[in-house]
Amino acid sequence: MSDSDGWESQLLESGFLAIFLCPLITIQRLPQETPTSGVVLWAYRWLVFRIMIGAGLIKIRGDQCWRDLTCMNYHYETQPVPNPISYYLHQTPEIVHKFETLCNHFVELIAPWFLLLSRRCRITGGIIQITFQVVLIISGNLSFLNWLTILPSIACFDDRSIQWLFSSRIGSIRDQVSSLKAKAVRGKGLHSDRLFMLAISPRSFLHLYR
Repeated sequence: MSDSDGWESQLLESGFLAIFLCPLITIQRLPQETPTSGVVLWAYRWLVFRIMIGAGLIKIRGDQCWRDLTCMNYHYETQPVPNPISYYLHQTPEIVHKFETLCNHFVELIAPWFLLLSRRCRITGGIIQITFQVVLIISGNLSFLNWLTILPSIACFDDRSIQWLFSSRIGSIRDQVSSLKAKAVRGKGLHSDRLFMLAISPRSFLHLYR
């Protein structure tokens, strides 16, 4: 891995933004007066936008194979550490490889703009980006890079769109967040996407169904 890959800067920026997701003056799992910062959420979305647009432009401006849609003819046998599934994907017809290349251009050059638009577009864009990274994980091996790109993509979702991940039982995190939002509606609290802060916290997965 060379400095030109940009992995180090992506890891540094993701980690730096994560510092501001959790309040420093409380140890509560669901702080009532310090909701997730909207600035941090938009910073993560901006990070994903830059990563994907940059990746797409590098391909289009670089090797001719990305422009004539033949890159996927060779990708699976030349990528870093191909996995067993890569062999079978490499055997697919050329028309499939051309379709894969077109999908790559769509995900990296068009779909990132969804992240800057309305809520529905943003959620759609987040689903596209995470699905794309999962496909890359299944079809090959780019170490931690794909997982690192999934992380900021979670910021494309709000509480309403990810609440199904959490138990709805009385006293659960989801129930507590609902109570806080009810207070916000009555003007007694702050309203923000609190489940996002929990969704990207590894230890929170231990409590999803409590």
